[in-house]
Amino acid sequence: MIAALQDIDSIIKAIAVERLRSDGGIDGRIARGIASRILKASGERYLRMEQSLAERDKTIAEKEATIASQRASMDEKDRRIAELEKELGRYKEYFGKTARPQATSANSSLPPSKDPLSVPRTRSLRKPTGRKPGGQAGHEGHTHLFSDSPDAVKVCPMPYVCPVCGEPLDPAGLQVSECRQVIDLPLPILFKVVEYVQHKVRCKCGHVVRGVFPDQARGTVCYGENVQALVAYLSTLQTIPMKRMTDFLNSVFGLDMSPGTVSNILNGMRKKAKKPYEEIRKAVEGSEVAGADETGMHVNGRNHWMWTFQTDVVTYLAAYRGRGKAVIDDIFPGGLPKTILVTDRLKAYFAMNVKDHQICLAHLLRNTTFFEELLPEHDWPKRMLALLRESIHRRKTQDTNLDDEEEFKLRFDELMNESVSIDDKEYQELFDTFRKGLAMHREHIFLFLSHHAVPYDNNASERSVRPVKTKLKVSGQFRSDDGAKNYATLMSIALTARKNGKNPFFAFQKLAEYYEE
Repeated sequence: MIAALQDIDSIIKAIAVERLRSDGGIDGRIARGIASRILKASGERYLRMEQSLAERDKTIAEKEATIASQRASMDEKDRRIAELEKELGRYKEYFGKTARPQATSANSSLPPSKDPLSVPRTRSLRKPTGRKPGGQAGHEGHTHLFSDSPDAVKVCPMPYVCPVCGEPLDPAGLQVSECRQVIDLPLPILFKVVEYVQHKVRCKCGHVVRGVFPDQARGTVCYGENVQALVAYLSTLQTIPMKRMTDFLNSVFGLDMSPGTVSNILNGMRKKAKKPYEEIRKAVEGSEVAGADETGMHVNGRNHWMWTFQTDVVTYLAAYRGRGKAVIDDIFPGGLPKTILVTDRLKAYFAMNVKDHQICLAHLLRNTTFFEELLPEHDWPKRMLALLRESIHRRKTQDTNLDDEEEFKLRFDELMNESVSIDDKEYQELFDTFRKGLAMHREHIFLFLSHHAVPYDNNASERSVRPVKTKLKVSGQFRSDDGAKNYATLMSIALTARKNGKNPFFAFQKLAEYYEE
């Protein structure tokens, strides 16, 4: 290639020299010098052009590589967008034609245990106070008190010589430096067996007279009041299943008891509790204010319901197959004509014969929160939430009366009379149904403002049935109707004792000791 270029240069140079001599009359030596300079300049321009072309080709190659990389990135993004659109389509299909807020414990009656993993557990309907969590400044602390009468006193061992200088220590100079107490359980914790011997004697008339066994000695071998109370306590408040309970009793106390024996003890305790259980029901029946709630449960694989009716001093639980008014009529045949009943909006409660109703505002706040999330472009749910919260705040901070109740009713009416138009037909139907339900219970929303004994929520009733869910999470279900009724009866005794500041275990002790089956 180089030789070819050199040949071309020689030919061009010879032609240039010849033309300069013939046309310009220039001397041959001078013509050759001029031709050489012309060829040199042309060569330099050619090299610069070659370099420029090489640099342009390099730039073009780099830009083509960049374009290819960007095209690959765009293809990856297109693929990811397609995946996300497909996933979004599944969510829309799951939640409805148009994605709506997911039902959670914060915006519906769904229990917190059913919340999806993506739902924050710290969300609350209460507004932030700005205070840090935990004990506040000035809060009185609590600790276990030092006992004035310990069961034993032991002296710590002392060295005989000083560990620093090695001199012997004078026992006459001993002084008490510090006392510490250790609380423990004596082991082994063993049961005791008491044998009752019955004597007999024949009277002169021929009649045989026998000694009288105590009530607790009803069989050849049976369990006493403390064991019966412990079984009832572990089964109800501690929600321990029968098999685990027998393992516990055997491991800790050495009691070799079968699940069948546990079942028999619980059946017997329910029979003993018949009278106090009825007294609790009558206490609810005669109360001025009561709360009611119900929760589902499984009994031998079938749906049942645990009902609660409670006041400030008693809690009544009842297990039934149904969830309608027939159940309430069976519990309270005459209704609760003296009672203001605090409930959710279950229709069966509003078919009862009661003095008045107060619906749970905690439920309304959650329901309204759902529509606040569903309709972010509308401020009606936000203003309804503000109205409900303001009524609660006023009750907490002021001495409210009938005038306050009427004021909030009027403000409620103003909100209810507003027209709210929603583009989505499905959302419009949901919202209209919600407003219709509110309008039906207008008289039952702000009653608590004029009746100070009436709470604005039904949390106490919900707390009464919440242990049922714990029991079912541990045991799965009740094996029989008797098992569910045993739990309802004995739990009523335990929760009522706790409300009155009594130890539930001691309440079971008294029940086993003084009441007959």
